[in-house]
Amino acid sequence: MQCRRTLSVAPSHALNSGVSAYLVEIELTNNSEHAQQIRYEESLLARYVASLDRATSEAQWPVQYTPAITHTPEVGLVACHFQAQPKDPSRQTGNTLASRNDLSPPGIFIQVPGELNVSLTTDVYAAENESPGSGSDKGSGKRLGVRISATIAAGKSIKAYFVIGTASHDKTTDITPIITAVKANKDNIISPFLSEWKKRLPDFAREKNAARRGEMQWNAYVLEAMAIHSEFYSETFIPQGMTYDY
Repeated sequence: MQCRRTLSVAPSHALNSGVSAYLVEIELTNNSEHAQQIRYEESLLARYVASLDRATSEAQWPVQYTPAITHTPEVGLVACHFQAQPKDPSRQTGNTLASRNDLSPPGIFIQVPGELNVSLTTDVYAAENESPGSGSDKGSGKRLGVRISATIAAGKSIKAYFVIGTASHDKTTDITPIITAVKANKDNIISPFLSEWKKRLPDFAREKNAARRGEMQWNAYVLEAMAIHSEFYSETFIPQGMTYDY
């Protein structure tokens, strides 16, 4: 059995807009001489901690983040939101005010669009985190996952698609643009968003050296892909590496 896992993200078409999510494409190929029944499972840990508190134990965090699960199986969606509660009431601030503590943390979701996985059996779930941790952090957070099962004929392949992104408390992330792009470009082995990225990037047509032209396009793509919108400052910026942003 051969597995190819591809991550893709779509460019924003306008400033401060876009889908805060990425597409996961799983292609499974049966290289045997017999049909195979398979089950693919993938999960991620939904756990929130402020970057300034990473070096301390959870008991020392000034804010406690409590996960809450939303499970909507009819649309293949599972999400984890976080409720923030500062240990010191004086640290409580409004969402529009600057604060050392993040009191409106984003959540995270996994969604398996049924229209992209019509021949597969899919399921999303949430579970307690049972992965070994360190110190008092062991077992904190929730684990979100997706299960995909199918029968693959000898010498044949199947593709499965699901979306991972950030979730807000007051609205559901619209993944319609991702679904539309996949339907229109399912056969593109690189990314279903390739044509959209080409529209966003300079073509450097005057550069005659093909290798240099490709490198310049790649660097332009990286800068565009790294761009982050700050809701607090209402501006878009390019982060300066892990020290400043990651």
